[in-house]
Amino acid sequence: MPSRDDDIVAVRRELLDLLHPQMDMLNSSSELTDGQLRECYDRQGRVRELGEKLQAYLISEQQSLATNHRAPASEHSTEDFSGVAVHMAAPLREPAALS
Repeated sequence: MPSRDDDIVAVRRELLDLLHPQMDMLNSSSELTDGQLRECYDRQGRVRELGEKLQAYLISEQQSLATNHRAPASEHSTEDFSGVAVHMAAPLREPAALS
């Protein structure tokens, strides 16, 4: 049976596997086809699910650590991935040139 750490690593790996093509597609062109947009939305939904799953793992880990008094609960942050889906909603844009 995989450990919680193995599960966390697997979720993070899947997140990265989804985010790389997402960024590539969003940065590749100014206009995306309907099919490409659908792919982005599908990936984004999966990223959101994985972010929630990762957050649940980390909260469980915090509670376990706090209960066992091995480390303060604040040692691990659950905020690292909570905003992933929000930040991926729009493509990155180059800053406007100063005139």
